[in-house]
Amino acid sequence: MAQLARYPDLFTHRKQSVLPKYAQHAIHALGRVKGSGVGAVDEIEAFRTALEMLDPKLIAPAGIQIRDIGGINYSWDHAGEDPSDFSGAGLRAPTDYGWFLQFHGDGFKREAALKHLDGPPRSPFEFVSIVYRMNDWVAQVRAAALEYGMQYFPRMDHDVAGRAAFFLLLRMQMFARWDDRAFKCVEDTLYRRDVLAFIKQQLRDKADGPVTAVLRRVMQRPDLDECLPELAADAKSAAVRSCATDFLLNGRAQWANGYKRVWVDKVHGVSRLMPDLQQRPLSISVDIAGCMDRASRDRSAKVRKIVASALIARLGNRADWHDAIAARLKSDPNQGVASRMEFYFRKLASGGA
Repeated sequence: MAQLARYPDLFTHRKQSVLPKYAQHAIHALGRVKGSGVGAVDEIEAFRTALEMLDPKLIAPAGIQIRDIGGINYSWDHAGEDPSDFSGAGLRAPTDYGWFLQFHGDGFKREAALKHLDGPPRSPFEFVSIVYRMNDWVAQVRAAALEYGMQYFPRMDHDVAGRAAFFLLLRMQMFARWDDRAFKCVEDTLYRRDVLAFIKQQLRDKADGPVTAVLRRVMQRPDLDECLPELAADAKSAAVRSCATDFLLNGRAQWANGYKRVWVDKVHGVSRLMPDLQQRPLSISVDIAGCMDRASRDRSAKVRKIVASALIARLGNRADWHDAIAARLKSDPNQGVASRMEFYFRKLASGGA
């Protein structure tokens, strides 16, 4: 995992912060506004602008530091304010003030902040922050976050959801406190057609990052099946091309759904954790011959190995064009590919399958 960027901490006792200086200044200024955010239009706008520049993967450490820098670890002491809602001065505060108070250490304030929000998230960090509130340890906060998500996630810009998708798709299975409705709310958002188009573009154009893990995760549903041939042919990442080729040649999508314990030696109590692989059949018809021919000419040995393994798996049901591709790969400069084809022709000569 790439190391998070570190910046000097300006306002607390930490030596370093994951928040850039401009974000720390915006949070500190908003936290010092009197009257529960009344009249703090400029400070709130600066805070939300700072959030737009933050990577969604910073949500956990950034949430803690926002509380500390903004001084929102404790309950309000303002006279006449009910802790359960934005009463008193809070009703006159801008609705966007809730984006700040959702990080409050008091669950009453987080719930009130979420109910006070008006309008969809305008940045991936804001989107992820609401999703994290759906997994909050306070049930009322989770309910308020779900109510907000069901109302505003369908109206969110596709690029906001798309830029957060790479982070959320790999984290959603880890949330233990949210319910099926919250999971479906977020999943349906990420599987919107415009969001999927954005994700597909990222999978095709990105050469680094967890692209293969994201592809496997998003393939749990058939919505992206029709894009597999394009990804297998044109993706910049060899890992994505090999993964998409593997799905196409085997006619199924496969992903890891956590881990399971497998016994190595039951008598001596030796076991190991192995990925719990799940799969489903593809919903599209595949041109196996064309896919295999194209992949056998791929510049990456990782993709050509997928073809070589597929040829071996089809020895019992081979066609003439299989041998032509195998003959080409037999002289492949990569030893892993060439050795597979040597095995292929040995099995062919022996008449085995």
